[in-house]
Amino acid sequence: MRSLEMVLKEEALQPLVNAWKNTNPNIVKLWQAEDNAVITEPTAKALLLKRTG
Repeated sequence: MRSLEMVLKEEALQPLVNAWKNTNPNIVKLWQAEDNAVITEPTAKALLLKRTG
C-alpha cells in the first residue's frame, strides 16, 4: 500500500478506511453491487479474472 510508504503504521490504516467508507456510503454501495454482479454473473467473473491476472 502506498500509505505504508508514507510512514503510516498498518494498524492506523483501518480506522482511516472505516472513516472514509462511513463518509462515502454511496461508493461503498456501488462497490458492493459490482462485487455481487461479478459473483453472480459467470461471464463477468471470468472476464474480471482474465483481466486481473
